[in-house]
Amino acid sequence: MIFHADLDAFFASVEQRDNPKLRGKPVIVGGPSRNRGVVAAASYEARKYGIHSAMPLFKAFQLCPHVIFVPSHFRKYVTESQKFYKVLRSFTPYVEAVSVDEAYLSFYGFEEYYPDFTILGKTIKQKVKEEIGITASIGIGTSKTIAKVASNYQKPDGLTYVAKGDEKKFLSDFPLRDLPGIGPQTEDKLMRLGIRTIGELSKLSQQKLKTLFGKHGDYLYLASNGIGDKDLALDWERKSLGAETTFASDLNDLETIEQILYKLTLQVAADLRDEGKKAQGVAIKLRSSSFATKIHQGKISFCTDNTKVLFEKAKELLYHIWDKKSYVRLIGITTFDLSEGEESLQQSLFAPPVSKKATDVESALDKIRKKHGFWSVTPANLLEMDKSDKKVSTFQKTILRKLEGAD
Repeated sequence: MIFHADLDAFFASVEQRDNPKLRGKPVIVGGPSRNRGVVAAASYEARKYGIHSAMPLFKAFQLCPHVIFVPSHFRKYVTESQKFYKVLRSFTPYVEAVSVDEAYLSFYGFEEYYPDFTILGKTIKQKVKEEIGITASIGIGTSKTIAKVASNYQKPDGLTYVAKGDEKKFLSDFPLRDLPGIGPQTEDKLMRLGIRTIGELSKLSQQKLKTLFGKHGDYLYLASNGIGDKDLALDWERKSLGAETTFASDLNDLETIEQILYKLTLQVAADLRDEGKKAQGVAIKLRSSSFATKIHQGKISFCTDNTKVLFEKAKELLYHIWDKKSYVRLIGITTFDLSEGEESLQQSLFAPPVSKKATDVESALDKIRKKHGFWSVTPANLLEMDKSDKKVSTFQKTILRKLEGAD
């Protein structure tokens, strides 16, 4: 049997956990303001109004004017995600990471230790609640598809077990969109054929579905009949690391946009070092005030986790796709072609040297930020921008006093 474990309304639940005033109320996580950006997560109280992830914030407020807006705190979510995976791996080594808040688990070979999978599911859920303080839903089935649908069935805080042989019956009454792999276009095409449920989909022949959808038709036939993939991708590895932000108001000021890009690069470079990785590829994402989105990417001749090197490449890419005059709504940076260990060392043999002093400084800053918070130490060229957002912390002031007169 395959388990699918999914944290309920992850980002929103973490915010409700940390702020009792938000509990039981419609909450959306997103930013930077009520009129800009998209919903990163919605509490179940907000979902009752039709609010969902990736919805524009202004539309969410139209659906629920009294919804509570909470800014994103992604570093906190990453910490809670790490706790989540630590809990899962305490029960089995067979864990496939799907995202920060969901995973597949297998207990193959551990049947004598876990004779009752329903009790095991309850135990995992309880452990997650104890360690993280929020609920998780678990689906159990003979394939990843069944487990995924089952975990969504009784959310939040659900536990659904689909016995072998009951897969097709379990799926039959679900709407098409509840089957993983069916997006809006596939759903629309099937509904034009009069197909509205997974059960009705299962009655179509495999050949007809293949004619309509090509290779994807094979998957639709098997999945709708309760047959799915049982193999877990245990060697999952992150392919990229990035960060982006939507501005509070559209900007065309070169200095400000560069500062924001530098701030994002600081975060991404720190994440690379935290995961022991180096990147050779950099991509820039730019969204204009007219919502036109441009992405441009390029390669560095060596692998690096150095903030300055990454930022210089990011600026080069930025100037390639931005005329320095038009207004910008969103900017993001993503690093890719990640490597670590020996592979990173081999690719960097002919890289221009980064001074030991620069490496030591970034290492020291990483340690300080882990102890006191990421923005406890801020580069001087970002201080003025930070003052417009929030007061400079006491810790920052202490560090600045100590640095007076220093190089």
